[in-house]
Amino acid sequence: MRTRLLPALALATLATAPAGAQQPDLHLRVGATYASTLLTDQVGVTSQVETRQKLAPTIAAAAGLPVGRDYGARLELALARGDYEAKEGGTTTSLGTLTTFTGVLGLNGPVWKRLRWHAGVGLVKYLPSDDTGIFLQGGPWRALASGGLDWREPALRGWDLEVSARGDFHRFSTAELRARDFGGTQGVGRITLTVGLARRGSR
Repeated sequence: MRTRLLPALALATLATAPAGAQQPDLHLRVGATYASTLLTDQVGVTSQVETRQKLAPTIAAAAGLPVGRDYGARLELALARGDYEAKEGGTTTSLGTLTTFTGVLGLNGPVWKRLRWHAGVGLVKYLPSDDTGIFLQGGPWRALASGGLDWREPALRGWDLEVSARGDFHRFSTAELRARDFGGTQGVGRITLTVGLARRGSR
């Protein structure tokens, strides 16, 4: 069900764009994603284990259409892949590689000159390299909220240089954690910085 949610929302929103806008804006950027702690587990009285993903190289792609004069709707997809680890006291244990796939359907509008705001909702899918530990029963889909800023400068004919900052938030849990009676969820915040090219579509 969740895997079909974003395409359905994208079609419903982009269908409201002007009929003459036949060529969408296209965006392709690369950068990195920082994520806060995925899980904090208390072991005994004084020992605490934190599981988190390290800084992850990221590639992002997007397509959008205008909605009204100054606003736009956009579907953004991002793939981030990096190692993740557990820290207990002064000991760090590598747990393998963790990939996250994120899809966000959002709106954007003007802030100042070439600076624009972005806000949206979407889903993030966790894809561990091995189904072990907290991902023994696989990686979850989680709903998220996203916001950020984009700055564009003309670079090539029909193309802009684009610098983007994104922040998003979701609640993290897995089927394996729930099976171990971890009934709650942990809030995870992520910051993604990317740079790339954006093609201006027809208006």
